Amino acid sequence: MKQLNSLYSIVQYCRADGSEGEQLMIDKHIKPLGVTTDKYGNLYKRIGNAPIIWSSHTDTVHNLTAPTNQVAYVDNQLNPTKLFKTDDMCLGADCGTGIWLMIQMIQAKVEGLYIFHRAEEIGGLGSDYIRTKRAKLLGDYKQAIAFDRFGTDSVITHQGMSRCASDNYGSALSDLLGMEYGLDTGGSFTDTANYTSIIPECTNISVGYYKQHSANEWQDLIHLMKLREVLCSKGHKFADLPIERDPSVSDFDYDERYEYGYSSNLYDSPLHQAISDYPDVVAQLLQQSGYVDERELTYLIEDTAYSTYY
Repeated sequence: MKQLNSLYSIVQYCRADGSEGEQLMIDKHIKPLGVTTDKYGNLYKRIGNAPIIWSSHTDTVHNLTAPTNQVAYVDNQLNPTKLFKTDDMCLGADCGTGIWLMIQMIQAKVEGLYIFHRAEEIGGLGSDYIRTKRAKLLGDYKQAIAFDRFGTDSVITHQGMSRCASDNYGSALSDLLGMEYGLDTGGSFTDTANYTSIIPECTNISVGYYKQHSANEWQDLIHLMKLREVLCSKGHKFADLPIERDPSVSDFDYDERYEYGYSSNLYDSPLHQAISDYPDVVAQLLQQSGYVDERELTYLIEDTAYSTYY
């Protein structure tokens, strides 16, 4: 799996937004692709004329500004199946894996506009800049596909309970991907969510990482290599996917799974009551347990809540 060497390199950098580590990664892995850059720092590479945007983001939830090299490990040097770290920091597969996939697709000359977004982890600021300052650019595209979802089987149709892709589009995309992909209404947020009022079909697909934003994050390399093969070999077929959603129509879907999920057996339990009564103590205990970064813990809670309740 020599192709994975560049992924190992990408995740060696702490890539907090605006950090030296993020910039070093960009200089080493993205700029050599011949990209252009806007005033916010988003990076673009266009191949051919397919009306598709491929999306990832360059930042991570690391709170370090120094470009600390972090050693990435695999479980088997001869036949690696899992990528992880042992340094108590997140792996950065979110969204290093997405960056790597897009680089592989560019090298395979899969058509579309590739956008490496900035500042996704602090609110999607890079994509919001594009939406507000470069909306005319987005008007040329019918699909926006992000590589920024945990697990191995999600094709997102809703982000934040608001529809971002039609079911027919999502089903066709799932069939094209294979590998047990299916529709998932439980998306939280990634950059494509900022484009839903302009681009008809906006989605996010699982790329095989788990426990993102935590020191226990890991990447399923077997799934990743299968996904790479599909994207690079079938990339020309994505332009034929059905386009149905009207981006001018806001479609907010309340999902009853949230209500039922929140009414779990922990709700109103002694544990729930103790957390409600003493949130400062709980926060202190979490910090003592290793969660010293508030932003990292916040993202972990939100991602877990969305995957459980939505």
